[in-house]
Amino acid sequence: MNTFNKNKPISVRMSRYLSGEMDDTEKAAFQEQMKADADLQAEADSLETIWEMTGPEKLFQAESVDTNKAWMHLSARISADQEHKIVQQSRTIGFPVWMKWAAVWFTAMVLSFTAYHLFRPADPESLISFSNPDSNVAFARFLNDGSIVYLSGGSEMNFGSDFAKNNRDVSLSGEAFFDVARDQQQPFTINTGLVSIEVVGTSFYVNARKNDLLEIYLQTGAVRAVVRSSGETILLKPGDFLSVDKEQVQKTALNGWQVPLLGKPLHFHDEPFENILMVLSRKYNVGFTASEYLHERSMTLTLYGSSIETISEAVALSLGVEYEIKEDNRVEFR
Repeated sequence: MNTFNKNKPISVRMSRYLSGEMDDTEKAAFQEQMKADADLQAEADSLETIWEMTGPEKLFQAESVDTNKAWMHLSARISADQEHKIVQQSRTIGFPVWMKWAAVWFTAMVLSFTAYHLFRPADPESLISFSNPDSNVAFARFLNDGSIVYLSGGSEMNFGSDFAKNNRDVSLSGEAFFDVARDQQQPFTINTGLVSIEVVGTSFYVNARKNDLLEIYLQTGAVRAVVRSSGETILLKPGDFLSVDKEQVQKTALNGWQVPLLGKPLHFHDEPFENILMVLSRKYNVGFTASEYLHERSMTLTLYGSSIETISEAVALSLGVEYEIKEDNRVEFR
C-alpha cells in the first residue's frame, strides 16, 4: 500500500494525483495539503483541466484554458524540487492541439522535401567527369552511345548527364584515343582549348595536354577540326597528323604511326563485363564472347600484355571462369 510522503517532489505527487495512482489515504492527505495551499489547489485544478482536454477522446477539441500560466507554475515547482530524483511519469501529458497540428505539418513538409530531392529528374546540365590518375595505364571507358575512350594518365574528360540522348559533346584536358560509334544524326564533338573536333564515326588520337598546343592523329574515318582563334576548318583523312599552336597550323602525313597510349596496359574500373568484351574485340580485332549470365557482372581490373592468350587467361582468372579459344580465333568465356 502506498503511504503519503510530503518529502516526495511536488511534481511526483501531482502526477500521481492526476493519473489516479494514489490510494484513498494518500489522496486524502494530498487534498488536505491543497486546501492549506491555495496556489497548489489552483495549479491542480488547471492541470486537471489540461489533462482531460488532451485525453484521447478530446484530442482534436480546442478549449479556452490558460495553459501557459498553469505550466509556468508547475515548472517553478519542479525547479524548486530538482534536488530530488524525479521518477518517470506513468502517464504522458499530451501536447496542446496546435502543437500536434504543427508537428503533422512539419513532418509533411520534411517528407515532401525529401521526396523531391530523392526522385526529382537529374539536372540535364550536370557534368560527369572521367579521369585517369595513373600514368602507367590507359583507362578504358565504354560510353552510352557505344563509343570507347582510352584516357592517358593525368587526363580528364567531361560530358553532360544527357550524353547520347540530346548530344554527343565532350570536353578533353589531356591525352586520349577515341573509337567513336557511327551516328550520322548526332555527330561526336570534342571541345579543347584550341580546337573543336567533330566526327561521325571514326578512330583518332588527341593530345590536348598543353594550353598552347594540340595534336590530332586520324587512324580511320574522317575528322573536321575548327581552330577557335581563327575559325579555320581543317579536314583530316586517315594517316593525317595535325598540330595546332598559337602561331601556326600544320598538317603532315604519318601513315602507320603507332599511338603510344594504346601500347599501355588497359585498366577498367567497375565496368560491366559485356562492355569489356566489346572493348577487347575492337582493340584486338578478335571476337570475345561470354555466357549471358556473365554480361552484367562488373569488374575492376588491369590487363597487361598483348597476346590473346595472356589477355584471356587474366580475364578468366579475375572472373573465376573457364575460357576457350576457338578455331576461328574467337574467345569464349563460360
